[in-house]
Amino acid sequence: MTGMDTEIEADAPAGSGVRSEAGRAAPAGDEPLTILLVEDNPADTRLFQDLVGRAGIERVTLKHAPSLAPALAEIERAGCDIMFLDLSLPGSGGIETVRRAIDAAPDTPVVVLTGALDEDLPGQALREGAQDYLRKGTFEPEELRRTIRYTTERFRWTRTAVDGELLYRSIVNMSREGILAVDPSGRATLVNPSLARMLGKDRGDLIGRPIGELFRLPDGNGDFSDPFPEDGEIELDFRREDGGSISVHASCASLKDDRGRGRGRVIMLMDVTSRKRAEVELARAAFSDPLTGLPNRLLFEDRLEHAMKRRARMSAPVAVLMLDLDGFKAINDSFGHPVGDALITMVGQRLVDLTRGDDTVARMGGDEFAILLDKITDEGIIHAVARRIAAAFETPFEVMGSPIQVNASMGIAPLTSEQEEPEDLLRFADVAMYRAKEKPGTTYEVFDPREDFGATRRVQVQNELREAIQKRHLRVHFQPIVHLDTGEILGGEGLVRWEHPRRGFIFPGEFIALAEETGLVRELGESVLRQATERWRDWIAMDPSRSSLTLAVNVSSRQLGDPGFLDVVSEVLAESGIDPGMLQLEVEESAAIRAARHLVEYKKLGVAIAIDDIGKGHASLENVTQLDADVLKIDQTFVGGLGTSSRDTAVVEAMIVLGQRLGATVVAEGIETEDQLRRLRDLGCEVGQGYLFAKAVTPRAFERLLEGGPLGPSPQPGSDAGEP
Repeated sequence: MTGMDTEIEADAPAGSGVRSEAGRAAPAGDEPLTILLVEDNPADTRLFQDLVGRAGIERVTLKHAPSLAPALAEIERAGCDIMFLDLSLPGSGGIETVRRAIDAAPDTPVVVLTGALDEDLPGQALREGAQDYLRKGTFEPEELRRTIRYTTERFRWTRTAVDGELLYRSIVNMSREGILAVDPSGRATLVNPSLARMLGKDRGDLIGRPIGELFRLPDGNGDFSDPFPEDGEIELDFRREDGGSISVHASCASLKDDRGRGRGRVIMLMDVTSRKRAEVELARAAFSDPLTGLPNRLLFEDRLEHAMKRRARMSAPVAVLMLDLDGFKAINDSFGHPVGDALITMVGQRLVDLTRGDDTVARMGGDEFAILLDKITDEGIIHAVARRIAAAFETPFEVMGSPIQVNASMGIAPLTSEQEEPEDLLRFADVAMYRAKEKPGTTYEVFDPREDFGATRRVQVQNELREAIQKRHLRVHFQPIVHLDTGEILGGEGLVRWEHPRRGFIFPGEFIALAEETGLVRELGESVLRQATERWRDWIAMDPSRSSLTLAVNVSSRQLGDPGFLDVVSEVLAESGIDPGMLQLEVEESAAIRAARHLVEYKKLGVAIAIDDIGKGHASLENVTQLDADVLKIDQTFVGGLGTSSRDTAVVEAMIVLGQRLGATVVAEGIETEDQLRRLRDLGCEVGQGYLFAKAVTPRAFERLLEGGPLGPSPQPGSDAGEP
């Protein structure tokens, strides 16, 4: 035999073996086996040792203790695989010995050794937790071998099952999602703590109750019979015990036995109340101006389109009136942005008061408003509304205790042809408005379809833009994207500027739309992409540690839908040598929805997709989740409302949570104050950009920022973030 037989004396301290001798070992399987014999009779001990030796088990170590105390001390010190326990030990006999052994060593299987006359003890020992029993002097080596094998295997599987049950219950009880199990009749058999909290009830009150009694309609008009499918998913609203409403996303799975018979269902419920509320807020934000509460451009265009269709059916004339405040920038510069914002709000309200119930007043952006004059009975109404507005602007606005006189220029475009599109009518009104600006005071012009005043100038600007692209008068500035906790620069966003020979730097808002309309956007986008990646390549060559810096470049839906632009991106990546994963193509939310099928092709190149201006478009959270975006950028409008608008705060928080669940990086745009920075940190946002850190700067200035290390808050006001 191999291995050791160890004698453990009754008065030896735990772990001390006073005599050892060679013995034959016999494991069950490949692992060595340690047997602990607790026996006070020397003759029975020698007999047991002989039986173990003749059992034919390899690699066994037999330890012997004359009483229970040193045996338990040895188990505590070194453990064992199986204990053979005599029930007639001195000082601890009978069933009490079994209880003490199992209580002290619950992880050790126990086989009791009894005398031939002990009729009742074996059954009692098994009920107390012993795994098996053998009667002394009646068993042979083969029976001992089988007992060792079956006892250790059965005990191991029993413990595994118990541990699995404990693990299962821990997972269920710790889950943040509600978990419900029901029997075939629909009665609750398991309710975890999270579900009880969702329902606002005690777990004990829920077990055994029909599922229809657990989930009530939000209006309280009765119970659900059973709203959940056998298998699948569903979203529903129900009423809590305290009267509050909650929205859940439920995943249901039926339970079947091995014969295919139904054994009930398991239902996992995720609380999506916050997400639903955020979707409502996003929808409201998508169609309303956050400053004035008026309809925004998106809603205005939608109503204009419906009005034009109605006009085609019912011959109900419509017209668009565009209004722009004269000299508003000077007011902002003189009185400050708070006064400017208050003035914009008061102008919006005055326009609402001056128009009819069928009309729509919208803020189109900046100091520009639009009015949809719907269901016009005669052309005189158009002039009457314009004259009322002009007269109203003769009265100064009382803003924060100061009277402010402001003039407005108005352009009116009546719908004259069924072939005209909403964009045409808006453009015509805009042309007429700029014609009105050529006159002093508050006045208006009506567009004459026989004379497009802007055509010549548009052709001129188009030619200048084409020349600027060819002569590389378009410059890319970079705004750093930083880690909000450390100030470390994680990357940069490339923002295009037009260096006009006479007008100086022109921001993209003045030429991007024209580039898209005229098809120049492809050449413009390629120029910007090449300039940005060339700079990135050079900076990485100067310092290889910069290879992880991300580069965000804005693209439009029209660019994404152009197969040639896909080739341009692939070519630029190859030429620059930068890691494709470091390039982020930044797309506005609404544009991303329109170009969703094209995004897949760019993802195949390895580039990242960033969804810009989250919350400004009309997409729901569900649509955003389908885009497989790598980066979600929260629009600066909502960041600016942190701490002052509960709606904006809720939207920001929802987008941060959504990004975390989707595994996307969330970037807050337009961070301007330290209070906004603190609130973003508290909400768990880690990445951002804005004037608080740095504005968009020239490549040389951006290189100095990279060399300067982490960025701290900057005292500069305003924001250049998020510009296309």
